[in-house]
Amino acid sequence: MAKGMEAMAHEMTLMKEENHNLQKANEALSKRQRAKKHVSVKENSRSYGNYELSISMVSDLKITTHEWTPDEKHAQGTFYAILRQRSNLITPWYELEEPCSEAGAQVFRDNVRFGRGGWPAKQRLDDLAQIISISSRSGFKGLSLRVFRPRNDGKSKGVYLHIHGGGWVIGSADNEDIFLDRIAQKTGYSVASITYRLAPKYPYPAAIEDCIDAALYLLSPKGKTQHGQLRIIGGESAGAHLAMCVTFALRKQGVDVRSQLDCLVLNYGCYDLAQTPSSRAHIDSLILGPLDIAKFGAAWTRNVPDVQAPAISPLFESDFTSLPPAIFVVGTNDALLDDSLFAAMKWHMAGNEAELVVFPGSYHGFCRTEGPDTQAGLSASEAFIDKHSLSSHLARQLMGDDGTS
Repeated sequence: MAKGMEAMAHEMTLMKEENHNLQKANEALSKRQRAKKHVSVKENSRSYGNYELSISMVSDLKITTHEWTPDEKHAQGTFYAILRQRSNLITPWYELEEPCSEAGAQVFRDNVRFGRGGWPAKQRLDDLAQIISISSRSGFKGLSLRVFRPRNDGKSKGVYLHIHGGGWVIGSADNEDIFLDRIAQKTGYSVASITYRLAPKYPYPAAIEDCIDAALYLLSPKGKTQHGQLRIIGGESAGAHLAMCVTFALRKQGVDVRSQLDCLVLNYGCYDLAQTPSSRAHIDSLILGPLDIAKFGAAWTRNVPDVQAPAISPLFESDFTSLPPAIFVVGTNDALLDDSLFAAMKWHMAGNEAELVVFPGSYHGFCRTEGPDTQAGLSASEAFIDKHSLSSHLARQLMGDDGTS
């Protein structure tokens, strides 16, 4: 009987030890799970000095689902018919003067500037714009920024470096005034648009070098004192491409772009100079087609042996980590649709925040025309800027630097 009681006591002791060990194991597992969760949050948060901003960095695929009414469909069809008719009246730059020449490109630029050759005259806001000349490492004397400031209380949240589009061949900062001033007034950032060198006269890497010089100037003590800190980089088409290239270049030079920049605004950019599938297949695209893309790219990358080198085609960059939040806006009838789809997914897969906004039926450059989706496209970018302006400036206020000027 005594031996039986001893055996039961021994068994109970073993059970207690087993339960104790099981409890310790569960506690250890719980700690590991909590630690893993903490690491996950930390990896997707943004650091500002010694502060960690614990805001979830969730990527969204946002596709508009607007149901067109019969009247709206008719209005959209009418607008597209008018746009196509006007586009057919415009002779491409590469067919003016000598084919694909600087002379033809300059004629096209002048047509846009002065409202000739089927182009409407551009409205300029010279009385509101401030021109800032900046130095160029290449020795180029014409490098400048065209700056618009918010007029509410004269205080800016920082600087939005804007890079105009035009296939690295056409376009200019002073053709963007209405658009740039809208951004400044809607978002509260000073908007600085760069006048960079254009192909065919200045092929790769001139445009990228100029845009990097502009970004470094705005990051410098002089640039920050005079204009405020650089907080956003963005552009349209070739400008979106250059904005992405500049961001990667800054990171390579040691700039912590994820904490330095509030966000990137990348509208219908070209990120593969060898052309993505959609840019080869959209034969009937409005505004921009496969031949246009090929001619623009060839003018800018002439004598470049590998157009898919990451410095030229950022879609092939090997490291997409530690990048700022970015919004990608594009229409389904844009030959560059795949560029935005692919880039947004790579952004997201690397642990960055990416918002992809796709407008069914919209064409290349739709945010710059008075089309059915123009205001919605602009508003999407402005809402994204506001969202990240708030979170970033709250973090900087904790550090005693709200980045305003």
